[in-house]
Amino acid sequence: MILAALVMVMFTTGAATAQSFVGAPSANFVLDLDTKDGASSSWRVDDLSGLNALEARVTFLRKGKHKKWAPGFSISLGDEEVQARLHVTAFPDTDILFFRTEILGTDSKQEPEMFFLPPKFGEEFELHIDWSPEGNVTFIVSSKAAEELGGYERHEVQLGRAPSMLKVSGSTGEVMFNPIKLGRINDAVTK
Repeated sequence: MILAALVMVMFTTGAATAQSFVGAPSANFVLDLDTKDGASSSWRVDDLSGLNALEARVTFLRKGKHKKWAPGFSISLGDEEVQARLHVTAFPDTDILFFRTEILGTDSKQEPEMFFLPPKFGEEFELHIDWSPEGNVTFIVSSKAAEELGGYERHEVQLGRAPSMLKVSGSTGEVMFNPIKLGRINDAVTK
């Protein structure tokens, strides 16, 4: 019962604003991070000027096996010193995906947060990330598991400043972003 109440609080959002995503010109990509076991690969955008959001349709397609590195991927926003990160790990021999948000490269007291209702391995899911000039980075993951509670789970990381770069990394597996779009969100006041 307490867990249900906690989950309900996590999914409750104020209905004061509605957000509309507008994709930037030439910022719509298909990204297939198909990385051999034990190796890593990445894709990076070094200038986020004029942008404040990312939308993607994501599928974790293959889990490799390695004695040291678990299959996973991450999306980081920040600069060379500090990053807000969503990290996803696929557990072997199960369809469970472990999602967490965290801040890296600082002595922040903000603890990593785990998602309670993540998508399963092989399930296509929607990912929305937006960020403010003050460095509030919001990660929203829509999954079948969260359908009864509005369809998504939302976590926020306090970066402390606007991110200037984006990095998507993968290891020991294959993750497809089809598409991954960069753009802006525009807030509209609603009643």
